[in-house]
Amino acid sequence: MHRAAVLFTSRADVHAHRFRETFLTRLAMVFLSWFLSVVVALLATATIAMALPRSAADELNATAPQSIFSIEMNRIDAVLAACTPNAD
Repeated sequence: MHRAAVLFTSRADVHAHRFRETFLTRLAMVFLSWFLSVVVALLATATIAMALPRSAADELNATAPQSIFSIEMNRIDAVLAACTPNAD
């Protein structure tokens, strides 16, 4: 007989084996579903956090969507300026 073959001595063993397989499959699906929902929640939180003003001054000077883009452009300009060598 093949080593990989599973021998069951009774019907109860067959049902127990099927129950374990079904239970583990469902447990894996529940865990995967929970993990994906956590990832989506973190992405949503990061999206909202990036849209918030960085300081009180930014909030006072804000004019709806334009302020978000100007803040991001200022940040990008600063990053690019920091990456380029000085022309001195």
